[in-house]
Amino acid sequence: MLNPELPSWHPRCSQPRCEQLTYESLVAELKLYSYVRNDCWIWLGKTRGTGYAYYYHKDNTKYLLIHTLIAKLRGDSPSECVRHLCDNKLCVNPKHMISGTQKENREDSRRNGTLSVNINNGNSKLNDKIVEWIRAQPMAHRADART
Repeated sequence: MLNPELPSWHPRCSQPRCEQLTYESLVAELKLYSYVRNDCWIWLGKTRGTGYAYYYHKDNTKYLLIHTLIAKLRGDSPSECVRHLCDNKLCVNPKHMISGTQKENREDSRRNGTLSVNINNGNSKLNDKIVEWIRAQPMAHRADART
């Protein structure tokens, strides 16, 4: 059953979605569905596997990331990515989000220690011990390993 009291972006809401959603109304609704911790608005709703807050857009049958929607409603450039200044994926406070390039976003992650590199990547097939062993080998053996 549809509930008219739910926020407009909620999948069971009876109101039209994104077409009438404004930046101000989204911010007001985000405050209702999050709690404040250290000035971050921690999202209490669903998250994607990546840890980012999202909602399901029923009309378009797709998931929309909240930080992307904030940037879109704010009028930010669609070609840029959204950077979380607080480095908290669950934070939906628009004041903690700015537009930037992918390079700036990766630099933020590297500076904050959250960039997954080397063994922390999850897709890594080599650990630090194996890499050290490979680097200690003579160049002839290293060339053989590449083939």
